[in-house]
Amino acid sequence: MELPDKFCGVFVGASQTNYLTHSQQKPIAQSFWGNAPSVIAGRVSYTFNLTGPAITVDTACSSSLVAIHQACQAIKNGECSSALAGGVFVMT
Repeated sequence: MELPDKFCGVFVGASQTNYLTHSQQKPIAQSFWGNAPSVIAGRVSYTFNLTGPAITVDTACSSSLVAIHQACQAIKNGECSSALAGGVFVMT
């Protein structure tokens, strides 16, 4: 699946979760990539073949709000023509 507007930015608010500690007794090295919040925006951007900025922010309780603000600023400043913005947090 691809979005018609490729000049689209991805802005994600995310924090470290405790999922990895509960998922395995002895985590393998590859499990880092699937559980590192810092790579979420890049993975979404890659999956949908987007060429705009891909940024993950962690500002504790305001991460989603900051991500949306950054998306609006990026559109306003011409860094992208559209944006996907939101937040995610999983506490297991």
